[in-house]
Amino acid sequence: MNDTSDKYANFSHDELVAEINRLKKHKKYGLVWEHKTEKVIEDFETQQPYLEEVTDKRIEDAPDEPTNLIIEGDNFEALSILNYTHAGKVDVIYIDPPYNTGNKDFIYNDDYVDSEDEFRHSKWLSFMEPRLKLAKNLLKDDGFLLISIDENEQAALKAVCDDIFGNKAFIASLIWQNKYTISNDKGNGLSTQTEYILCYSKVDASLVAMKPAPLRDEYIKANYKNPDNDPNGPWMSVQMFKYKNPYSFEVVSPTGKKWNMPWNFTVDSFKKLADEGKIYWGEDGNSCPRKKVYLKDSKGTSHKNLLLGSEVGYAANSSAELKNVFNKANVFPYPKPSSLIKHIINYSNNPSATVLDFFAGSGTTGQAVLELNKEDGGHRQFILCTNNGDKGPDSTKIAEEITYPRIKTVITGVRQDGSKYSDGIPANLRYYKISHREKKPSIDANRQDMAAYMEDIIQVKENAYKQLEVNEDFAIYESNEKYVGLVFEPFSLEEAIANLKERNTEKRPAKLYVFSYSRDAFEDDYGADFEIEFVAMPEGLLKTYAHIVEEQKKEDL
Repeated sequence: MNDTSDKYANFSHDELVAEINRLKKHKKYGLVWEHKTEKVIEDFETQQPYLEEVTDKRIEDAPDEPTNLIIEGDNFEALSILNYTHAGKVDVIYIDPPYNTGNKDFIYNDDYVDSEDEFRHSKWLSFMEPRLKLAKNLLKDDGFLLISIDENEQAALKAVCDDIFGNKAFIASLIWQNKYTISNDKGNGLSTQTEYILCYSKVDASLVAMKPAPLRDEYIKANYKNPDNDPNGPWMSVQMFKYKNPYSFEVVSPTGKKWNMPWNFTVDSFKKLADEGKIYWGEDGNSCPRKKVYLKDSKGTSHKNLLLGSEVGYAANSSAELKNVFNKANVFPYPKPSSLIKHIINYSNNPSATVLDFFAGSGTTGQAVLELNKEDGGHRQFILCTNNGDKGPDSTKIAEEITYPRIKTVITGVRQDGSKYSDGIPANLRYYKISHREKKPSIDANRQDMAAYMEDIIQVKENAYKQLEVNEDFAIYESNEKYVGLVFEPFSLEEAIANLKERNTEKRPAKLYVFSYSRDAFEDDYGADFEIEFVAMPEGLLKTYAHIVEEQKKEDL
């Protein structure tokens, strides 16, 4: 997004008229700010990001489980790659972006933004908006995004999210009680005890079906009883009629008292409930009938938007948690407690959810996913994106020296210093760095160059990591569900097909990414004879990057 001071200097008369008409049509209500240029977005037009695995950080401890990912690099570039590999595949996104407090917690174009910067809020919005737009593309239609924030940018963040996702997409503003102590932190006699977590769906909140919250113990004790030793266990009773219901008929209590009401049930349904002992007539058997609702059949209840620290953890818990993982204090500033992240990730109904955090920091989201899987037998997968900039008291490298070691400790149960942390949580992990290639001047040269660096990206896209064959001309990989091949030299396509078919005795789904100077993946030549899906390479990645560049140009207008 470019500064606009001399933007119109070289416009012709017709261009100026067209621009004035465009601006006049712009909506008048909404958030307006001075867009500030970010170097990583400017560079995206001339250089292209790729994934490069750091193989000595690979962990493979759980053959039947999904592979979790850590991506080291700028999260705009990471999200750009994920727009190709994971578009429409992510169930939950949680992020904890810089709060822009003015206390040098936010870096923009390699410089800290302090409270004296007159463009402080504009820079923060210019930083967040393009990343949120890319993140939206990753969500499933029934997925949701959660963003931690405090009062410095909460109002602006909600406005920009309303603009990106739409008013129908807003789910809730959660309020987290992050402190239990009272302090005069504002210097005016008020103590700030809370932060916010904004929750949005991709397009429409009505499409999101969150897993119900379990009933609280005190609620169960107060409402569920079993005075008649019902074999179905503890129950509570609910009213069986509404005055506008259509089913009016007479029923008779065990003591002979007659009741004629507009029931919720037909005669046959009512009789069936009575025969099964699921009608409660009161202690004396003479009251208006009520239906028994059994604890064992409870689907739970709604989640509260107030997250009490006593239930989901306080900020102070997170520092102690991180100290326990590393066996030392002051590892990372302002982490979140994994108990909080587990609580909100668990809103998802999918026990195999893909969970993304593109402000991963110390890796709390990864730990939360691993622990949640252990607790409920789920198969969730995390993707953590974070840079490797200096952070912490000793200029610690975030991705290499905090995020990765934390996740490795949780998986293996062994700390960096060799001491035991836990029994471990077996899982699989791959660590990638973002590398860059200058965009080639001709489209053919650029296609050829892109295809040569897509191997790691395709593995991530297809979740196929087991290497079966790799040579100069083609590579074959497999997952538990499918085979995936990359053909770098089209003249070797027949050999690659034969190699793949020889291995695929189980008739699993198979896919071949074939280098092409066009959209032609040679399926017309080979597809009729083989049960293989053919995909032109690098067409998909090329289109993804071109679309991102085009969208950024629109923002610059």
